[in-house]
Amino acid sequence: MYIRTKDAMIIFNENLDETIMNEANKEYNPILHKLLYKERYRTPREVFAIYDMVQNDVPYIKKTYLKYDKYKSLNLFIDLSFYNQTFFKNNFYKLDKGINLYFEFLTRFLKDARLEPAGYTKKTVFIPIEDWTKPEVSKIFKYNEDINPI
Repeated sequence: MYIRTKDAMIIFNENLDETIMNEANKEYNPILHKLLYKERYRTPREVFAIYDMVQNDVPYIKKTYLKYDKYKSLNLFIDLSFYNQTFFKNNFYKLDKGINLYFEFLTRFLKDARLEPAGYTKKTVFIPIEDWTKPEVSKIFKYNEDINPI
């Protein structure tokens, strides 16, 4: 359920379509491929370059691996910012189609089949909230410029 005004859409997530949130929808495969594939990390070397940068910027992050099971069920933070930015930069779908596509995109990260066998059953999503308090200077509603609060 949602309310649509001239320039905004407010979603009431307790009423979301369960099929969107609970299973991968194959009709979105070619769309997500088109939006994300060209700008993906292609090699482990590219991923390790990002890991090195993160470890330099945030020294208390000690372990960075390509496979989840190597973390041995330690607390794990998965940063979706790169793919979020890529999604919003390349997405041209609007309203219902765009929202459903974004929910599918997030669902695929949250339901990553590699997590549970590696010991990760509890998932928490962190959403920054500071921009809500200063809407006059915030880009919070300009999703194509800033992905906060997502």
